Amino acid sequence: MQTDISIRKAQSKDREGIEELLNSCDLPSEDLTVNHLQHFHLIEHKGQIRAVAGLEIYGSDGLLRSLAVDEQHRKKGWGKKLTERTEAYAREQELEGLYLLTTTADTFFKSLGYKKVDRSLLPEQIRQSSQFKDICPSTAIAMQKGLQ
Repeated sequence: MQTDISIRKAQSKDREGIEELLNSCDLPSEDLTVNHLQHFHLIEHKGQIRAVAGLEIYGSDGLLRSLAVDEQHRKKGWGKKLTERTEAYAREQELEGLYLLTTTADTFFKSLGYKKVDRSLLPEQIRQSSQFKDICPSTAIAMQKGLQ
């Protein structure tokens, strides 16, 4: 890994930078609160937020959300690093499975062991999340990965 980057947990002061990154990657940020940030990790490069990934916890399951890498820093493995860090964090939280919705990154997530699932088979709490109900389009692909 490059030595001029750092991976760390997000802090409340990072909210504006995270929102800017999500918006620049055409990902939703309207539901992002300071409380969400306690389960977000980011990559800083030269003091700037260049990649982010978040987790929403619903009982024994999690919703992986908001994985974004600044366009100028793609193809460096940062998305994979953040996904792996989010998965490790989810295990630390004793979650059993991760779910996600994507319109463009299903091939990427498949390469990391996620499998497509019917949206109706997602746990009820995840189907009630704002990401599922209100934000992601109904055409978004649902994916799942077990953590055990």
